[in-house]
Amino acid sequence: MKMMMSSANQSPDCGPACNESYSSEGRGLPLLIDAWLVPTFFALIMVVGLVGNALVIRVVTKHQQMKTITNFYIVNLATTDILFLVCCVPFTATLYPLPSWIFGEFMCRLVNYLQQLQAQAERAVAMRARVSRMVVVMVVLFLICWGPIQVCILLQAFGLQGYVLYKLKILGHCMSYSNSSVNPLVYAFMGNNFRKAFKQAFPAIFLLRTRHTEMHFLSSSS
Repeated sequence: MKMMMSSANQSPDCGPACNESYSSEGRGLPLLIDAWLVPTFFALIMVVGLVGNALVIRVVTKHQQMKTITNFYIVNLATTDILFLVCCVPFTATLYPLPSWIFGEFMCRLVNYLQQLQAQAERAVAMRARVSRMVVVMVVLFLICWGPIQVCILLQAFGLQGYVLYKLKILGHCMSYSNSSVNPLVYAFMGNNFRKAFKQAFPAIFLLRTRHTEMHFLSSSS
């Protein structure tokens, strides 16, 4: 959200997050593709992230063998991601179809706080959890997702403006928020214990997938 703020419209002590007007970029109301495509992408991020992180929490809490120190931090991160997706993403999405922030200073502060909380939870997993290939991948993805928007904020702080930077900020914004939905995919693809626990928790889904694979193999062989 810090990238969405105009210093001219900034409220005292609220932090650079919530009051940018698109007219401050000299373009009037946002373009149609920005006004609706970006919120649609945010909605997709929210759905995927909520489902994925909820499954992670259920798998860890339901299976005794999954209750490890590393998974404790992963559950903490998944919980923080859910709070972030529910309390930040929908409100931030309104900045694209609307000309400015309309939810007041309290929500502005809350959104900024939850963004910082998510970053701290990610760092806690990296620093305190047992170092593994999965944890390394999570840290790399965090840097990839959040790096571009931080670079754009830095460039803007040095006075760089323009249409290209505006578009890069939108791309960076989408990348940073997608980080909350990609972590469950990392667990599913790289964590053997998570894959086994997912199969135990949702046997019907994996049975259906197995049958589909067998039918495809038989049809291709005949």
